[in-house]
Amino acid sequence: MPTASKSARDTSATGTVSFEDKVSFLSDPGNYREHPRQVALRQTHHAWLFMTERHVFKMKKPFRQGGFDFSSLAARHQLCKDELRLNRRLAKNTYLGVVPLVLDESGALALDADGCVVEWLVKMVRLADSQSLLVAASQDRAPPAEIRKLMQKLRRFYAQTATVDFAAGRYVTHLRERLGHWSQQLLRAQPALPEKRINELLRRQCSYVDANSALLEKRAQAGHIRDGHGDLRPEHVFLIKNA
Repeated sequence: MPTASKSARDTSATGTVSFEDKVSFLSDPGNYREHPRQVALRQTHHAWLFMTERHVFKMKKPFRQGGFDFSSLAARHQLCKDELRLNRRLAKNTYLGVVPLVLDESGALALDADGCVVEWLVKMVRLADSQSLLVAASQDRAPPAEIRKLMQKLRRFYAQTATVDFAAGRYVTHLRERLGHWSQQLLRAQPALPEKRINELLRRQCSYVDANSALLEKRAQAGHIRDGHGDLRPEHVFLIKNA
């Protein structure tokens, strides 16, 4: 698995390179060793994705909200390492490593090279959108046999995945906190979502948690809460071999 260069070193002087400078540099095909024809950009709430023909480089945004603070380089580095550790369990040949964006000896930005680290990125193999479960299902290209294989793989994965320990009473509190955090994210989303609908969704979710708090706590104490992917939607699943 590729790792950062031994000569790359962390630096607290990241203020000398703005976030906009990093995005601009990584958007230029001329700054990649693989010499791509172009770099496609996608943006999520918490990251920028720079996609060459072969790879995806994911750069975390320096966000601070909902009790989370990733404004420091060290925090974003840890976030990248956590993503790599978690996702390699199901996609070891897709998640390749965490690579540095550095200032080299001349003071120029360079990707996965020697120098002072100003950012960290998760490096992945780029998968074709046409291979995602979402697209395949929408085009009736998801054979039942493939879906059964997927379900079997996920069943084995979750059966073997470590459990998450919660102190008595803490799991329901955790759920309420997360629901509040997610609703705040939706309220700040662009384009804006109707506040009335978001508040109604939060009310219904909290009502469910309150009505089933005893059952939820019982499941947590019985070891049924797993350290797995909590956001595994069809667009996150790709029907390929050896992912």
